[in-house]
Amino acid sequence: MKKIDRIIRSIDNYLIETDKEYLTLGQANQYLLSKNLISENQKSNGYLKQLLEERQITHAIQTRSSPRQWRIPLTKEGKNRRRAKKYQEAQEAREQKKYELELKKELDEQNRLKAQREEELRIKSEKIADRPILISITSIFVFVIGIRFLSNSIFSDHLESIQRFLFICFSAISFSLSVGMWKMQAWSGYLYIGIVVIGQIILFVNSGGSLPHFILAIIMVGVVVPYLEDMN
Repeated sequence: MKKIDRIIRSIDNYLIETDKEYLTLGQANQYLLSKNLISENQKSNGYLKQLLEERQITHAIQTRSSPRQWRIPLTKEGKNRRRAKKYQEAQEAREQKKYELELKKELDEQNRLKAQREEELRIKSEKIADRPILISITSIFVFVIGIRFLSNSIFSDHLESIQRFLFICFSAISFSLSVGMWKMQAWSGYLYIGIVVIGQIILFVNSGGSLPHFILAIIMVGVVVPYLEDMN
């Protein structure tokens, strides 16, 4: 590449980078000297001015009003490069804005879900803290039943293997029910009612049932039913 072409190309690069319309002769001299495209001696001897006057930088213009001034604008190629650069910057800005909006939307959704979870935990904690005394008593009662099943499965010598296994299962169910009711979990309430009802059906089928057992079952169910809606 000829020296004159390197000078023109370098000025184009500078104008695109700084978004200026043109360089005056003095500004161009300073810039080209800083880029080592002309020497201090060439600057002093008016090398660049000579190129302009000889029209070797064909797109340069000279003002008509006094004092007349040389101006070096972008070349046609430089203008195309500037337009392409501005278009790319605008496209990148749109992409960045789109990314920021999507990120903001995602963060807002995360914050909403976090706030929702915190609110659910707060309500859950309040419900547990406000656990009715009857539910607490029932939970403890079921827990004691679980301990009894477990102790029988361990310490009873007359139980068959299948009976021992069933007692262990019953104790696990009792412990789960107890914890669920203590935490005011709705599933434990429905399961508790279901077990009581099934127990009464089995008792009725096997022995015809009895009024005291029936009354006890009604009381056991009646303790839990009023609080089902308050459970989680």
